[in-house]
Amino acid sequence: MIGRRNTRRLWFVRSPFWRSEPNFGCQFVVSDASTIGFLPARFRVPSLMYWDSNCSPSGCSNIDWGTPNLVLRVQAAKSAPDISTRKIVYDVRMRQFHGSAIDLFAGAGGLSLGLKRAGWQVEAAIEFDTHALATHQANMPEVLHISDDVRTIDFERFWGVDLVAGGPPCQPFSVSGRQRGSEDERDMVPQFVRAVREAKPSCFLMENVHGLATSRFRPYLNSKIAELVGLGYDVHSDVLDAADYGVPQHRRRLFVVGVPKGVPFAFPKPTHGPRRPRNYKTVRSALEGLDNEMFNRAKVVYCKNPILRPSPYAGMLLNGKGRPLNLDAPSHTIPATAGGNRTHVLDPHGVLLEYHRHLRAGGEPRVGIVPDCRRLTVRESAILQTFPTDFVFAGTPSRQYSQVGNAVPVLLAQAVGDALMKSMTGFASLDQMLNQAALL
Repeated sequence: MIGRRNTRRLWFVRSPFWRSEPNFGCQFVVSDASTIGFLPARFRVPSLMYWDSNCSPSGCSNIDWGTPNLVLRVQAAKSAPDISTRKIVYDVRMRQFHGSAIDLFAGAGGLSLGLKRAGWQVEAAIEFDTHALATHQANMPEVLHISDDVRTIDFERFWGVDLVAGGPPCQPFSVSGRQRGSEDERDMVPQFVRAVREAKPSCFLMENVHGLATSRFRPYLNSKIAELVGLGYDVHSDVLDAADYGVPQHRRRLFVVGVPKGVPFAFPKPTHGPRRPRNYKTVRSALEGLDNEMFNRAKVVYCKNPILRPSPYAGMLLNGKGRPLNLDAPSHTIPATAGGNRTHVLDPHGVLLEYHRHLRAGGEPRVGIVPDCRRLTVRESAILQTFPTDFVFAGTPSRQYSQVGNAVPVLLAQAVGDALMKSMTGFASLDQMLNQAALL
């Protein structure tokens, strides 16, 4: 902020449209004729702030404050002797808060769809994978779709957007991968930080695997959070389980949310599970009555050397990494590598339950194909990610499985997006705004 040391007073005035447009705001504040302070886009508050040469609202009485994207050109001479003749000029843009958003690493659109359901207006989706982008475009044609490497994009083109959201690739931090972290060329967390720095949104939301929050990568995560705090945000992070929010799948994901300084934010409280308002959504209830497509043809074969666990739904009874699902509980996490023998298995007649009891009683391992069992289809996998039944997926089956497994569960995205929307539209008191300004 220019002249921060010399700033003596901040002047705040309510907009004439305060009652009819409670989220009307702008992006600047000026103290007096000797100093100018510039308030970045991230600090949009739902009240009007302006300056004139007398530090009085009278000089601005002829301005139509209701004009969207209003631009004021403010000039003032610095009083310091060494630059007393210099004119400091700012273009100050003001606009209404509409809940506009862009989605980076958008994939098939789970995060976008959840944000839309929470009231955000997703205006652009950026995705390098052409198949995933085709899926996004088929289901959300009103969105601007950009097929490009995020590293080549100048995010200043999105200056003033209300929300930058996205889930950078998770492979560098996933427990199922090599976990090379920042040494992995697929680590795009720095690019997300850059997008926030350049676009200067009101707030941001980043999603990733919970592995990024483990002790191995926590120092790296903390360093990136520190960068975001340095951009002027209060940053909150937590690991949430999708099953706690009505998703028929256990899926633990890290969320990092940034809001303007002083603005309260809390992650949504769990709504499903033991001692909560609702029971977990189960695989059986989610897939019940589903008109299925062609079944997954990948064979379900007994493992030659089974690994036993107390639960028949853990360990390894089958070839591959796909595990049997408990129909009366949430699913295991749907992986992005599904499609073949890594796809989870439906066992409607309890064949594998009986086999598990057989092995625990000391029985010999079986060989060959498991009868009456099959692997999840793309549509069933998508339902367990809470995509709607009419959601269209583009590309080959393997590409579709990958898109489903990489997605943020729609209901989880909606829950976090709703909490963020309430936070951003719920701090409209003038007193709160003045308290925030005192922190500058």
